[in-house]
Amino acid sequence: MRTRLQEELLKIYKEVKRVCEKNKISYFALGGTALGAVRHEGFIPWDDDIDLGVPVDQYEKFVKALKKDLNEPYEYKDLLWMGGKVHNKNTAFIETTCLMDVENCYGIFLDVFPIIGTPNEPAEREKFIERMRFFKNNSLTFDRYRKASKHSLKELRKEKQEILSQNSLSEAERIVEFSFGYDFTRDRRGLETPRIVKFEDTTIPLSSKIEEDLTAQYGDYMKLPPKNQRIPHNDFAIVDFKTPYRELFKELYQNIDGRLLKLLEQKHYLEGVYSDGASYEATRNSILEKELKNKEKIINEQGQELGTLREQYREITNSRAYKIARKVSSLTNKLRRR
Repeated sequence: MRTRLQEELLKIYKEVKRVCEKNKISYFALGGTALGAVRHEGFIPWDDDIDLGVPVDQYEKFVKALKKDLNEPYEYKDLLWMGGKVHNKNTAFIETTCLMDVENCYGIFLDVFPIIGTPNEPAEREKFIERMRFFKNNSLTFDRYRKASKHSLKELRKEKQEILSQNSLSEAERIVEFSFGYDFTRDRRGLETPRIVKFEDTTIPLSSKIEEDLTAQYGDYMKLPPKNQRIPHNDFAIVDFKTPYRELFKELYQNIDGRLLKLLEQKHYLEGVYSDGASYEATRNSILEKELKNKEKIINEQGQELGTLREQYREITNSRAYKIARKVSSLTNKLRRR
């Protein structure tokens, strides 16, 4: 039996499927959506999202088709750190990590990722994937915590376009999903003849190499995980099936403790700066020499500020964490009972 959230996700998927078929655009189930199609002929019972991939050479056409042909109340929202989301704008699915800006909140949504080629030489492929990691760290910070970002929208958009177009998809031996699949690559030939399988009361395309892909991602993918691991991805999201996300965001922002917003902003800033610095330092001599020099300068300038912020963060969590956690929990439960 499907959950109410899965029912809503299925409606969105069917609308995207309709638009893709109308415009002759290829797309594929990814990740847990592909696993659910193979193992359960639909959703993994505890899953709460849908992930789709579109070949990068069709992605621009895909976006134009969505903007032209999606029926109300569905809408496509572009994101820097991935492809985008197709959501029902008359609902709300607000992740607690997105409380800084209403533009980073959504209705109930499915995710869409461009499928891109990678270099055929293994060492160059690793460099390319590391570049994607850098970009995701920087762009995710910008998308969700714009005040904490040290990058401009213009430079991040330029970097994204360079990554998307760096390798020819048709000539690549191995492929990845942009800002999604880092730990493994896939055989590009799996895109040539999609395998159409049952997914709930409809169908969904898979790579023809799906068994190989799922093994690389999950190992023994037909074996169910332990019960304590059967949990949704977005356990801390606030879901509302009747309230438009913009209205719910305003209510949240007016009622939530301002200290919590500041804490979330500082926490993400600390983690973002630290991880970015470590990644750049680790690969300084191997990739993106010009970019690395600019980043190194920024990281050096942030050194003293980082120490101060870490101490402030420690003081906040030690003295107020319990009170803040109780306030968020109470607010979340109240909204979920609507």
